[in-house]
Amino acid sequence: MSDYPRAIYILHTRDYRETSLLINVFSRDDGRVDAVLNGGKSKKWRGVAREFSPLFAQWNGRGDLKTLSHLEQAGIPHGIAGNALFAGLYVNELLVRLLPVQQPHPDLFDHYCLCLDALAEGAPLEPTLRQFEIALLDELGYQLDFETDHHGEVLSARRHYRYSHQVGFVACASQEEGALLGAELLAIGEGEWHNEAARRSAKRLMRLALQPLLGDKPLRSRGLFSQGSQL
Repeated sequence: MSDYPRAIYILHTRDYRETSLLINVFSRDDGRVDAVLNGGKSKKWRGVAREFSPLFAQWNGRGDLKTLSHLEQAGIPHGIAGNALFAGLYVNELLVRLLPVQQPHPDLFDHYCLCLDALAEGAPLEPTLRQFEIALLDELGYQLDFETDHHGEVLSARRHYRYSHQVGFVACASQEEGALLGAELLAIGEGEWHNEAARRSAKRLMRLALQPLLGDKPLRSRGLFSQGSQL
């Protein structure tokens, strides 16, 4: 059993048997935890067991699937709506799909909290999502070096590069598929999100970087967005 209430967010819930819920939890101390909330479909839990709401939780069980023994509100839920809501569901789906079970990621948890704050405050979606994706890749061991290529040479603003999984940026011809201009990669590294070209390149880059980790199964949350969305 978790020996004290953990700070958590619920990433996803789905029906489990007749009256319970199967819940994917993101805990600052324990990472992703999969748990059952017995009686989770009852009115008692309807306003508590939901996404984007800071919670305290305790659970027990020795296997990968825990049983929640305590769940309570820990703060005011993030008021996320519209496209920001779909963006939040996308971030949650990334965590469910990519985080290993029960491995702490406190820094990523803090990034997640900042991401939810930004979505609730109406911050521009593309920079918010790209910054979180970069932090997620870093936590998973796929840190993007926006200063040097795979040979350790400084990126040139005038050259083009393609992203190679587990290798990094490789110099290439401008017409090559997936080619990204060095100036745009440098701008991404500096967080120059006012640069429209850099934002477009960042979106392409994140798709390329995440695809090998996600595999062939499409993200359901992307289907919630209209064509040309920020996801």
